[in-house]
Amino acid sequence: LMPHAVALDDDGPDLAETRAMRARLSIPETAFMGLGIMDVASCPARKNPWAHVAAWQGAFGDDPACILILKMRVSKTTRIVLDELREMIGDAPNVRLLEAELTKEEIAALQAAADVYLSLHRAEGYGLNIHECLVLGTPVVATDFSANAEYGPAFDAYRGLPYRMVPYRDWTGHYAQSGFSWAEVDPDAAVCALRAAR
Repeated sequence: LMPHAVALDDDGPDLAETRAMRARLSIPETAFMGLGIMDVASCPARKNPWAHVAAWQGAFGDDPACILILKMRVSKTTRIVLDELREMIGDAPNVRLLEAELTKEEIAALQAAADVYLSLHRAEGYGLNIHECLVLGTPVVATDFSANAEYGPAFDAYRGLPYRMVPYRDWTGHYAQSGFSWAEVDPDAAVCALRAAR
């Protein structure tokens, strides 16, 4: 079995590119920046964006010095997720939703600009964003389940979180099978890991 070929283009984004990305998102250089990248066009419950917002708020409240960017792709069917997240976020200035399409180079700059990458998924196929962040040297806090549980521990910057298995539930009915389970991350462990990362 051969793993995905995840490697840096040259040496990855330089300091100027990461600073430019932060400036583009109006994130001060001194702010602690978290990042989550997810496509919820098909199965939002699998990526679990609600857990990301809850963990960030549990760790940092509405502290403007700790900013979470959730880069998301949605479909017509799943746009309701954005409304639910906005309701969770409320007036808090430190959790932002980013829907803009970015190039591969811009995604790499975004990953490198982050102080921590957050993936509180219930299941992953491979988790390319997780692996790419680890290769870039960006610390990762992730549910320790699926492929990332296999390659993550090889990186010092990986923090795998405990979880419990729960029955599959998804309002989109994305998977035809029934009677299987996936992972529900420990929310307290996520909060502790984020505070430790800061």
